Amino acid sequence: MKKFVFSLAVIFGVCSQTNAQGISTLRMGPLKLGATPKEVAAALKTKLRLKKRRADYTYEDTLTIKRNGENYRLLFSYSFNQDKPIAYLCNIYSNNTKQKTPAGIGIGCTKAQLLAAYDYQNLDIRNDNDFANSRTQYITLYDCDSGTQIIFTLVDHFIAAMEITYTANDC
Repeated sequence: MKKFVFSLAVIFGVCSQTNAQGISTLRMGPLKLGATPKEVAAALKTKLRLKKRRADYTYEDTLTIKRNGENYRLLFSYSFNQDKPIAYLCNIYSNNTKQKTPAGIGIGCTKAQLLAAYDYQNLDIRNDNDFANSRTQYITLYDCDSGTQIIFTLVDHFIAAMEITYTANDC
């Protein structure tokens, strides 16, 4: 009986670990930067409604998707260097509480936990200067090898949202 209970506990622990969605500098849950709309639709098991592109040279398209209680804001960028514009995923924003980084940082973690987990990394901390009394901070973790970054949005020293995108600067 003890072996059965132990086996059940191990199976439950493994199953609960596989439900946790990971965030890295290249992917957020099932979504990966650089994916085409077809790949994103397959990963989310939903149909995407992108605007049809002509030669208007609009370079971006934003979608907000709600799936299984998860919210994503996706930004697609278009490449016009072929006959037909090609869209690819260049930014993923989410405030899902299920998602965590490999260091265990996720929505609801404190600024102190974030700084302790990523001590001596390529971090950039800046305040939201748009409003005089803003309580919002942005902490950016750069991955120079892949040219991507994770941006943590903090409100009152707690992580409220996470975003992964390509970095615009050289590390």
